[in-house]
Amino acid sequence: MLRRAQLSVIDEFITALTEVGLRPTQYALLVLLAHRPWRQPSASSAQTVALVDGLERCRLARRCPAPKDRRSYALYLIEVGKELPARAGQLEAAYAASLDVRLGGGGRHKLLKLLERLLVRR
Repeated sequence: MLRRAQLSVIDEFITALTEVGLRPTQYALLVLLAHRPWRQPSASSAQTVALVDGLERCRLARRCPAPKDRRSYALYLIEVGKELPARAGQLEAAYAASLDVRLGGGGRHKLLKLLERLLVRR
């Protein structure tokens, strides 16, 4: 049941972000980049490289050689990419509010507390 709920929430969040054309992983990286450039090591995973390639293809970010390490790259948001996290954040907030309604008064707090208990290792 927990896994089905997780998949359902992720699916709904993906749908919520379609207005801005982002996937959750792209959104998360854009939020990080909005706060500061990111250094991509030369030995990045294939998944990370694909994610960065996708942001460059969409003209949201650009990769430049890292100033202090020629084996690495720094990733910067370009103008369009700087505007997108704010709009996507609004969509995320609206989706979170819809979850709050579905969970009822205090439901989100209770759910987070229960999930937190699952994270504690015995």
